[in-house]
Amino acid sequence: MLYGTDAGYLPLVCFSIRSIVEHGSCPDVYILTDGELDDENRRKAEGYLKELGVSARLVAVPRERRMDVHVDHRIPWASYLRLFFDAYIPDTYERVLYLDADTRVRVDLTPLWSTDLMGRVVGAVHDIYMLAKGPIATIRENLGLDPESSYFNAGVLLIDRAAWRERNVASRTLAF
Repeated sequence: MLYGTDAGYLPLVCFSIRSIVEHGSCPDVYILTDGELDDENRRKAEGYLKELGVSARLVAVPRERRMDVHVDHRIPWASYLRLFFDAYIPDTYERVLYLDADTRVRVDLTPLWSTDLMGRVVGAVHDIYMLAKGPIATIRENLGLDPESSYFNAGVLLIDRAAWRERNVASRTLAF
């Protein structure tokens, strides 16, 4: 399980993890932080998650990683953290399930973990909002996307790590 967050969203991450526990077991959790998390908030989160029986590791992504990332003013740095997961999660995990901090889980996630990705790098769902016409279509065009192309919501991603590495997804995404 993977999250990327800053101090402001850390309580939501804890809520999301609690929702996982309430509907089944929670695998090991890695929470990548922007490096701005103070000791008090870290201790609170770790204590809360320990009470839930969750094995969680909070990992600060060094500021040096920011140097290669052009951060859009509309998207916080923490949103980019998911791209760096491969450097911070042990290779023993073949798959990673990334969840946005504000994701509330309402079912057992076990079936999701065994979803056949059919050779794809990522399992995700279509974002119907981005398929809209009008101003949203203009945003898509400004990004260089075909107005009719598929677009997915990046808030829940099932990632095949071998395919992620093979296709160099992190570097290609950061370059884009």
